Amino acid sequence: MKLEFIRGTHTWEFNVPNGGYSGITLYVTGAVNWGIAPITRIVQRGPFQDGDTDVDYRINPRVINLPIVIPGTNYGEMTTNRENLIQMFKPGNDTATLRHTLDPDNPYPEYVFARSIDVKVSGASMDASNTDFNVRAIIQLRADDPTWYNSTQNVQQMTYTQYGTPTPYPKPYPVPYGAESVNNTISVAYTGTVMASPILQCVGPLTNLTLVDGAGRMIQFTSSVPAGDIWTIDLRYGKKTVVDTAGISQFASLSIYSDLINWGLYPDPTFDAGLQYLSVSATGTTSDSKVTMFWYDRYVGI
Repeated sequence: MKLEFIRGTHTWEFNVPNGGYSGITLYVTGAVNWGIAPITRIVQRGPFQDGDTDVDYRINPRVINLPIVIPGTNYGEMTTNRENLIQMFKPGNDTATLRHTLDPDNPYPEYVFARSIDVKVSGASMDASNTDFNVRAIIQLRADDPTWYNSTQNVQQMTYTQYGTPTPYPKPYPVPYGAESVNNTISVAYTGTVMASPILQCVGPLTNLTLVDGAGRMIQFTSSVPAGDIWTIDLRYGKKTVVDTAGISQFASLSIYSDLINWGLYPDPTFDAGLQYLSVSATGTTSDSKVTMFWYDRYVGI
């Protein structure tokens, strides 16, 4: 098992010699609140109703506690270790990443599972014993998005080009007539345990672009994606943007039927074994037209 803390351009590793800030050795002695995050059930209750109606749930932010021990042999070493630990976990508004890798030395990459969670430093307690010079600390890391995610991003092209219907006139070589279009369905076996909100990259030309997820939720455009332009649909919570190559919002190009809130990839049992079918259609396309989906498998805990 490998446990790393990534902050800015620095990556530190726990439980290995000299893995921390300025070469300190940090041992994590437990895993607190790494599993299922706190959950709130959303309910409704009508007049004279016995009980209530359970309609949904939300996963709440979590605070991960890292119990740490830094060994030392004298008072000077202890104070240096404390200072280095403070530098590593000092307060800030930057986002850091805690990454857990299971069986990192396995020669088969498909069996190396890395899970990450984005956090901010939210507090710490530090002490030392009178009988030794070890530094003991509990670092608190707050994850506003409490889900862990696969550290490797998934990429899936959703389109391939189809031609219009050929004329009945015989030709000694194939000649397509009519405008090109795409009307494709792809399957995704989603292995996460909570919903993933992907990023969709749409390369023009694309007219009447419509994307439908496995549950029938739709994203539809009333304006065309011009040739050579790239419109990026970011469905992640807190983002929910549609921008072109120049960074200009194209949100007004969406039809009123578009659902940027719930469009996504859903786990079992919403879809059996996470298998779901997504479709994309557009007209006025060329060989350059393309729609690609990017996402991370997300997990409720590890």
